[in-house]
Amino acid sequence: MSSESDVTRRDFLKTAATTTVGASAVTGLTFLTRPERVFGANDRVRVAVCGLRGRGKDHLDAFTRVPNVEIAALCDVDETVLNKRRGEIRGNP
Repeated sequence: MSSESDVTRRDFLKTAATTTVGASAVTGLTFLTRPERVFGANDRVRVAVCGLRGRGKDHLDAFTRVPNVEIAALCDVDETVLNKRRGEIRGNP
């Protein structure tokens, strides 16, 4: 590198951190102009659950208890588990 373009790691990190904080502050201000509650599509949330054993089953169980949440899709590499979980929930994702 030439001496004209030498930038120390410390200078680079300072500039990057300052830029990141500045950008975060600007995007944070846009929250002030937005309405407090904006939902769409009849206030329904559609989710997909991938991996239906262990934590995935816990997520599936939790989502089925939350109002206005629809299980839109299920995914698991084990078809037996996939079919079992599909039968356990309302509807048929």
